[in-house]
Formats: sequence, C-alpha cells, structure tokens
Amino acid sequence: MAVTLRDVARVAGVSPIAVSKVLHGKGGSARVSVEKAAIIREVASQLSYTPNTLARSLRGGKTHNIGLIFEEFGPIGKGSRYMGLLLDGISSVCFEAGYSLTLCGKLASNSLAIIGDGRFDGVVWAKSEVDEPVLAAARRSGVKVVHLHVPPSRATDPVGNYLCCDNEEGISLALSHLKLLGHEKVAYANEGENQDVAEAYERADLFLKIGRSLGLDVDVSYNGTWCLDGRGMREWIESHRDVTGIILRTENLSLAFYKMVATMGLSIPHDYSVIGFDSTEFCDAIRPNLTAISQPIKEMASQAAKLLIQSIEGQDIPGQRLVYPCGLDIRESTSIPHSQSREQKSCNAKHLH
Repeated sequence: MAVTLRDVARVAGVSPIAVSKVLHGKGGSARVSVEKAAIIREVASQLSYTPNTLARSLRGGKTHNIGLIFEEFGPIGKGSRYMGLLLDGISSVCFEAGYSLTLCGKLASNSLAIIGDGRFDGVVWAKSEVDEPVLAAARRSGVKVVHLHVPPSRATDPVGNYLCCDNEEGISLALSHLKLLGHEKVAYANEGENQDVAEAYERADLFLKIGRSLGLDVDVSYNGTWCLDGRGMREWIESHRDVTGIILRTENLSLAFYKMVATMGLSIPHDYSVIGFDSTEFCDAIRPNLTAISQPIKEMASQAAKLLIQSIEGQDIPGQRLVYPCGLDIRESTSIPHSQSREQKSCNAKHLH
C-alpha cells in the first residue's frame, strides 16, 4: 500500500500540514523549524514516500495531462516517419514542462466527452475534420485546444490557435516542377480515410487552382480518393492512362501507389512521375526515392504544444494563425514524361548518325 503524507506525519511526530509545507511548499502560514524539516525529509526518504500526483492535480484543478487527437491515427513503427516526428515534437515540449501526453483516436460529436471529462488540461487536435458540430462541441467542453494542420482559410474559431504548413507554396512548387519536366496532364489523390480532413480539402482545391493557372490539364475527375490497401487505384490507373504526373497527399499513400503500379507491370518514373508529402527519411528508403513536398513537422508540433501549455497557464495570445514554409525535395521518382523520353531517345539517335 502506498505511503501517504499522513503516514510521514505520524512517524515524524508532526502535523500533515507541516509535512505538506516541507515536501510540497503548501502549508499556508505553518511554521516548521529547520530541525523538524530535516526530520520530515529523513522520514519521507526512509518510508519511500512518493507524492500522489493525481490527488494533487485534482486539488489544484489541473491534471498536467495533454491529449493528442489524430484523425485515423496510423502506424508509428513502419512507413512514413511523419508520426514519429509529430510525437517527438509534442512530447519533448510536454515532458520538459512537466505534462504527460495521451494519444487519442478519431473523435465524433457523440464521443467528445473524452476530452471534456477532466482528464485533459488541453488537447492538440491534429488534422481535424471540417465538421462544425464536432468543433462546436469541443469549444463547449471548455478544454483548451490548439489545431495543427488546419489552414487559416478553414479556421472556424476566431480566438482559436491554428498551425499549418504553406500548402499553396508546396503544391505550387510540385506542379511547377512537373510542368518544367514537360508533364501536361497531372493528378492529385487523397486517402479515402482522410477525405474529410480540413487540410485534404485545402490541398485538393489548391491543386486544381494552381494547376489551371499553370496551363496544366487538371480536372475534378483527377482528384482521386484511394485507400492505403490499394482500393480504387487499379480502376483509376486503367481509366487515366493519359496522366503522367501525380501528387499524393502522404508518403504512405505514395508507397501504396508504388506497389499498385508495380503489380500492373508499370514503373516509376517511366510511366508516372510521383510527388508525395512530407519528405521524411522514408522517402530515401523506398525505390525509387520519392520526390516530396517538405514541411517542418517537428517544429510545427513543438510550437503547437508550446501554444497549448501557454493557453492552459493563462499566457496565450488567442487567435494566432501560424503558417510554415514548404519546400520541394527532388529525388528519383520524377522525370520527363515517357512519351517525351522516347522522342528524346529518337532525337539522340538521329544526332549520333
């Protein structure tokens, strides 16, 4: 049975208030002599007394526990390093500030009690859906929330704090790269599991807008929604053989596309130039290495945790909209379209003769 503060007080021959004053700095105006304080510390050590953190938190009105809510929480030990970087960024800030971190799966409006039942001081809500009833219920719960991966254009709470990468910059870099290589018909695809995520809408809309502004052949029909197990891909590929370049919303979806292309006897980048998100080390681990739009995942996650803790402790500046720059890391999965490749080879052969 755990040793309590009262047990220490009984053995030391002092009041519980005196023990609280010495060990926790909470004893009001109680006065404890240097000699008595030394005895209290010695007894606490001998009895291996450990403070009841939960009880102290309840008395203080805080749990020092932060929740991380992620729509369709994916694998950590395999595939993209995105999830690992996200956890590294948030946990490093939480642990340093004395907060624990709890992982939560997808929430619906009828399950929001999980974040409003007192177990969390606040939550980092990553990749939240564009679902106003759910967001409204979260606001009513009174729990502090910081939204990660929600574009400013889709921020619904005027005093809420939102962080996102510059999706417009990232999509623009990717499409400009494909155009420079000579691609004319290009596509974009989301995972079906995340089609209702705010950022997914943003990237799809930007793909269409920027693609058209660059004179590329894009259409809503090219905004495919696939599953990571390959469902929907084969049918799409068979009906869109004129597409030569494609942007995929995640690295894991890119890997699924790689596998499907291979089973159909096609290859990358010969038949398809592929660009993914988020440009973690995973891109260098698959063959061919994946060209990808990069975003500072760990930096964004760390800042989200800092903003949340500031909010919990009454030091926040509400209504922040933080947008982080994107880059494009060009690797092996993009090249000139295969039709141009054949023409180039023919041209080179003529020059040789």
